This record gives sequence, structure tokens and C-alpha cells, in this order.
Amino acid sequence: MNAILNAILSFFESIGLIYDPSVAPQFASGGESFYMSFEGLGINWFKMNPVAIPLGNGIRWYGILITLGIVLAVLYVAYRSKQWKYNLDDLLDCVLVVVPVGVLGARLFYVFTADGFKLSDWYRIWDGGLAIYGGIIGGALAVVAMCLIKKMRILRLMDCTAPAVMIAQSLGRWGNFCNGEAFGAPYKGLFRMGLSHSADGSGAFYVHPTFLYESMWNLIGFILINLLYKKKKFDGQITLMYLGWYGLGRFFIELLRQDSLDITFGSQSLRISSVIGFLCFVVCTVLIIVFTVKPKSPALSLPSYYPGSKRYAEVTGQAAESTTAEQSEEKQTEADGVAASEEKAESEAPAEEQAPEKEQTSGESEDPVKEPTAEKDETADPEQ
Repeated sequence: MNAILNAILSFFESIGLIYDPSVAPQFASGGESFYMSFEGLGINWFKMNPVAIPLGNGIRWYGILITLGIVLAVLYVAYRSKQWKYNLDDLLDCVLVVVPVGVLGARLFYVFTADGFKLSDWYRIWDGGLAIYGGIIGGALAVVAMCLIKKMRILRLMDCTAPAVMIAQSLGRWGNFCNGEAFGAPYKGLFRMGLSHSADGSGAFYVHPTFLYESMWNLIGFILINLLYKKKKFDGQITLMYLGWYGLGRFFIELLRQDSLDITFGSQSLRISSVIGFLCFVVCTVLIIVFTVKPKSPALSLPSYYPGSKRYAEVTGQAAESTTAEQSEEKQTEADGVAASEEKAESEAPAEEQAPEKEQTSGESEDPVKEPTAEKDETADPEQ
């Protein structure tokens, strides 16, 4: 057993998965201005200031780019959800919950796994430290909770959200570029990134621009997944494709990083993001293969809301039918009322007509009584 474990650890060490967290990165900007270059691409030294607006603690490019990524993600979800007839108000309600919970998850994941932080630092985001896997976990839990509340199909909404996360990650990684962080091992090839505290580049460190690798990887994945979106065969497929694609890229890119978060495995520290990325790739790939060999899921034709939800009648067209039925019922009620009024009027009319007839009949019966009297009087006159 020990031989197997040692063989596994030797393999991990050979690919760079074993990580020594006590070794500090070669360069740290400290949140101050620094200089960088991409000489292999013809870009000489230029100054980079992490602070975009010197207000308060400073409004940093990192925060601006993260916020812009969130805005683009929300716009994408609004666009993609139209074909599934999700209500925009419901989506905005989800955004108000998912975004802060996702940020909180990213912060807590970092605090629990990074050295030098404790739980009471969870709110001190300005001190640095967000982990994307924590953001994905927190955001996913928030999506599930909101779908249960709104009675929406969970996996379908996640399929609308997953590509949006990719575009947000692709843009957000440039925040690491502005901070001079999340770079890789020493490298002197074509894409080498130079980092220095001097304008002339003296004492520079040349490293892998891992932020650029991950940004491009996410952008390519975003394009490919959108090209394949219409061919999805089951709810949840797009989410699995995202997790598998991102996990594969993150596994290799993380092996180059100098500032990885670690997890203890025996007496060794492993790069936690690489471990999670590899597991995501393997599990998601297996699930995609299992479900795509099956026929297209009939559940894709079902409404995005479950029966009994507030929006179910709207997306199924029953709202219009219900309105038409109500209008017909109202018209029928009015017609019944008019008919009843006419019947009542007709029933009252003969009674009124019978009264004069009775009066007339009584008048005619009295006249013959009087007439004989008159005739009797006229007959009496000659006798007198």
C-alpha cells in the first residue's frame, strides 16, 4: 500500500501537482504601481497601477473588471433565457441573490484554504482573496434555492447561467493582470510576461501569464458551448460541458501557478484547484457520454416553470384561455340578466293590461242597469 501511495505522490510531483506553500512567489506588487512587459510579443515595459480611481481605499481595476463581468453575465442570461420563456423579473430576483451569495462563497473558500486568514476576515475583500470554485458553489446553491422558491426548472436555468459564468471569468482574469498576480512559473518563451518594480525592467522576473491562458481558455469554451447549445439533448448538459471544460483547463494551468491554494494529502500539499478541476473533468465527461447516447430528453419540451407556479399559466398560454373564458362568462351573465329583466317585464305587463279591462267591463255592466231606468222614466212621462 505504501508503495502505491509513494508511486502516486511521485507522479504528482513529476507533473507539478505537489505544491510547497512555504515558497513565496518571486514577485509581489503589494497593491502599488509596478511595471510589466510582453517583450516576446513586441510590448516593452509600461507602468500598471492597480488603482483605477484613488477614492477611499481605492477603486481598483480588479473590482471594476469583476463588476463588468457580472453585468455581461446578467445580459447573457437575459438573452439566453428568452428561448425558454423565463420571466425577466424572476431572473432579476435571482441575480439579486445569486451574485452576493456567489461573492460570499468565493471569499469563504479562499479564507478557509489560504494561509494567514481566519474566518473573521470573511468580509475584508479589499485585503484580497476570492476563489472561483467557492463562487461557483455558492452561486449554484443560490440558483437552486431561487428555483425552488420560483418553481423553475433548476438544471435548465443553470444551462442558461453556465456560459455566462465563463464570459465573466474570462474578463475577470484581467483583474489579476492589473494586480500583477496569479502568474505562473519562470518562463522565457514567446508569451513571457515581465514583472519589475523599475521602469527600465531591472531585476525583472519573466513568468507564464497564466491569467491570459485561463482567460483565453474560457473565451474559447464560451464560443464552443454556444455553438453547441442548440444541439443539447437534456437539461444540465451545458452545465456539465462548462464544468468539464473549465476543469480540464484549470487542472493544467494551475500546475504552472506560483500562488496556488493547497490541500493536505498525507504529508504533502496538493494544488486544490487542480484536484477539483481534474475531478470535474472526469465526472462531467462520464455523465455527458452516458446521457448523450440516449435519445433526446422529452423534458426539454416541458415549460420552464412547474405547474402551480405563478408564471406557469403565462408560459403555457393558459392565461389567455382563462381570460377568454372569464370574458365569455361575463357576457353570458349579462345576457342572462337582460333575459331575466325582459321576462320580469313581460310578466308584469299583462297584469297592468287586465286592470283597465276589468274597469271597462264593470263600466259596461253598470250602463245597462241605468238605461232601463231611463227608459222607464220616459215611459212614465206620457202617463203623467
